[in-house]
Amino acid sequence: MGRRPFAFLAAATAVVFAALTAGPAAGAATGSSAGRERYPADLSLAGHANHRRPLPGEVQEVRWTVRNHGSRPVTAVDLDATVPEVWRLQDDSGCARRDRGRLHCALGPLSRGESRTVRFELAVPPRPRLGFEDYRARTRFTVDGTGYDGPSAHMRVEVVRHR
Repeated sequence: MGRRPFAFLAAATAVVFAALTAGPAAGAATGSSAGRERYPADLSLAGHANHRRPLPGEVQEVRWTVRNHGSRPVTAVDLDATVPEVWRLQDDSGCARRDRGRLHCALGPLSRGESRTVRFELAVPPRPRLGFEDYRARTRFTVDGTGYDGPSAHMRVEVVRHR
């Protein structure tokens, strides 16, 4: 009996804390609730795909959600997503296509506790490369006129002939 590769796809999550009191450079915190007021731009990024093992010809829905856990509103959030280059993007959720396999999504402002989700559909080619593929996203945000790199995350799926 041969071993089968295992693809783990849980909701990919990353969190960033921007130390606005330290000046223009973003700093990292431990994630504890102590001193939350010092980190008013506390964002999280979570990703989800509807299949961890997509099939040839199948349509895959991918979602990325950005949430503001901070004490201040974020004036602008941008999300850049990458997907397998040869997969056909069917619905881009109003995001701009930068080039093949890359999307740029302007999510706008986020109030305290608010979240925004980008959803798009990808069509797996009829004869794709079998094996692992990655979906990636990274964010950039602005608070009080200063730009910061935000959280990034990725998900891995395994393209198989049948489930």
